[in-house]
Amino acid sequence: MQLTKSALRVSLESIALGALMSVASPTIAQAQDAPRTREGAPRVESPAQPTTEAAAPEFNYSVSIPTIQAVDSNVDEETIRSILTGGLVEHAAELAGLTAKSITIPEITVTYAVPAEGGKQQQGTLTYRDIALTDVTNGVAASAVVGGADADAGPEGKFTLGKMSTGLFDLAGMLAFYGLVPGASPDQPLKTIYKDFKMEGGSFTGPEANCTIGPVTTAEFKARPLKTSFGELMTMAQSLEASGDSELKPEQITTLVTFYADLFSAFESTPIDFAGLDCTGTSEEGKPVTVAVGPMAIGGFAKNTYPEISASDIKINVEGDGYLNLGKFVFKSFDFSSAINALQEADGQVDDAWFETNGRRLIPSFGGFSFSGLDMDVPDEESDGQRIKASIGDFDLTLANYVNGVPADISSSAKNIVIGLPADSEEDSVKQLLALGIDKIEAGYDLAAAWDEGSNTIAVKTFAINGANLGALALAGTLGNATPDIFSLDNNAALMAAMGLTAKDLKINVTDAGLADIVFQSMAKEQGQSVEQVRNALSGVAGGTALALLGGTPEAQKLSAALATFITGQAKSLSISAAAKNEAGLGLPELTALQANPMALSSQVTVDATAQ
Repeated sequence: MQLTKSALRVSLESIALGALMSVASPTIAQAQDAPRTREGAPRVESPAQPTTEAAAPEFNYSVSIPTIQAVDSNVDEETIRSILTGGLVEHAAELAGLTAKSITIPEITVTYAVPAEGGKQQQGTLTYRDIALTDVTNGVAASAVVGGADADAGPEGKFTLGKMSTGLFDLAGMLAFYGLVPGASPDQPLKTIYKDFKMEGGSFTGPEANCTIGPVTTAEFKARPLKTSFGELMTMAQSLEASGDSELKPEQITTLVTFYADLFSAFESTPIDFAGLDCTGTSEEGKPVTVAVGPMAIGGFAKNTYPEISASDIKINVEGDGYLNLGKFVFKSFDFSSAINALQEADGQVDDAWFETNGRRLIPSFGGFSFSGLDMDVPDEESDGQRIKASIGDFDLTLANYVNGVPADISSSAKNIVIGLPADSEEDSVKQLLALGIDKIEAGYDLAAAWDEGSNTIAVKTFAINGANLGALALAGTLGNATPDIFSLDNNAALMAAMGLTAKDLKINVTDAGLADIVFQSMAKEQGQSVEQVRNALSGVAGGTALALLGGTPEAQKLSAALATFITGQAKSLSISAAAKNEAGLGLPELTALQANPMALSSQVTVDATAQ
């Protein structure tokens, strides 16, 4: 595990600005000991010549606040200016206890310079306008407003945000969350940090793209102090940087993972709504590009959970080249409970050996994803001159019941998959389909399987595929002796458990909706026979094989007749079921023996078949 010098590097001043202006989601803080100019900005000094590795370039900035109006405030204007220009740590307690009728700041300008590639500095400014806190009592404001914000990165582009506002805004609670002032116990319930956040939208203008950004709203954000503060985390990062070590020590790994384990239960929010965005630009080839995303919704953050995210009306178009449209996309939630439980069970004893053994336990429970209304027409990068034209009505992947990082319940489906087949394709498989008169594929599938710990079985509820005007195939079955060891963290134990699985039952349903006619007509043409002759010949082979494997039993005769009826076209659906006579199912030894002696099948399974 490696930690770079910039991995945890964010200034404390950004917290102050965020607390008094953006009033949005929390940001990570770090104290810096760099010397300061009169404006309170860190000053970059020429480093000593390195002996092995060049020192990382530093971020240089200054903050300008021409005017501060503090009405009936217990914190004077100079202290507020100091808080916003570098003295947050020194004055955190005063900010947390702020009481005032109003605090108004017409403008704050942050000028920065970032070393870029080639040694040239990239300069820019951030400007926040019309900041106001009203009716503040003991660090809790009745409302907070930022009239707007601009970011000018010079040739890289300009970013503008509209008015941002909240109802209640608890500065003291946010500072306690960061660990900058004493706050409530981490074991106490979360408290409201802000309510009714609104951002009226914005825009971005750059050399290659221009975007319009829609409004953002959320009703409430709650948090509590962390067990390991951001300050402690920053101290660890500074210690690592000073030591020159490239890898974390065991105690540092423990601090880091403990921090993240606590963080996931330290805040929650109501759902966040985003109206979407529209962008225009140019491709690398100079072609006009448009990108649009309609309404987006981010579910509420909750304990140990990263919420579901959905977006609608996604459209990407490259003029004269292609397009991709998506009606809706849903990225389902993550549940980190199992990972956090594993870390808590470790009780601080976390090192490389622990990760080697328990790595899979840290995999979060991911719910899957889904989308609908996919329509695309894009160039095929692997075949010059060819295009990929496809559409999918609906797709879903659902994962649940995770055991040691593996989903024990899986379901997936897709409907109305339409893929056009290029007439001049060089692919053999495509040529074969075209030869059969199939110029596009219209299909779908459905899959569902679940492990049941009580019965030690895996039920394959369905594995079905279908094609419009072609037919459908559906399989279902049960695997036995599926003990919890199949999910073991010990790979050898999991392999042995998998080899011990048994086949208990299987059911096959086949429906012909036109594919058989296409196939048999092609075969008849190749063999110089009629379709009826080909069907009769194949039905005889299939029926004879069933009798040979199962003998002359009533079951065998029923299967033979059903196969003949279906293959000759007298029936359009065929259903075959088989069940092991041994309640435990057929294991690998029995299946291996049947491969060597298929005639023994009748003594191992019962078979039923119908054709309609």
